[in-house]
Amino acid sequence: MPSSNTPRLNLSLLIDVTFSTPTPVLNRRGRLEMLWDNSRPEMPQNPNLARDHLANERTLLAWVRTGVAIVVFGFAIGRFGIAIRQFSMLQGRSLHSSGMSVPFGLIAIFGGVILIIAGLVRYRMVRAQLDRGEFRAAGLVIDIFALLTAVFGLVLGAYLFYIQKTL
Repeated sequence: MPSSNTPRLNLSLLIDVTFSTPTPVLNRRGRLEMLWDNSRPEMPQNPNLARDHLANERTLLAWVRTGVAIVVFGFAIGRFGIAIRQFSMLQGRSLHSSGMSVPFGLIAIFGGVILIIAGLVRYRMVRAQLDRGEFRAAGLVIDIFALLTAVFGLVLGAYLFYIQKTL
């Protein structure tokens, strides 16, 4: 009877010959590679990479949503000046100008389009940074858009105050 101290030979490790078929799998770069049943796919260094990419996509959608809202707001501003002019003509008064509503509306429309483009550029930059395993915060881009939005709001408020005084 063998003693419990003698080493045992595990033959299953020596006879690990399996005939498996390859399985097509997309790797993390989106390329198709063939994996055998006993192989493992390449795991990314960052286990939160998918979550980070999804957060980046949600951020892009927020930029787009905000840009579309500003475009619609600009259209409403511009249309308001045109509507005032048409109402004046219906009442028999002649206004030759719609004031500053149309230029302010155009500024808002172009600002919204620029915001959407900036969001797309930011999305692509962050996506590339995440793929490389690095990330830098926006910093100056966010500051510029915040200041431009604040200045635009102040100018619109001043224009509204001016229009209220002249009517």
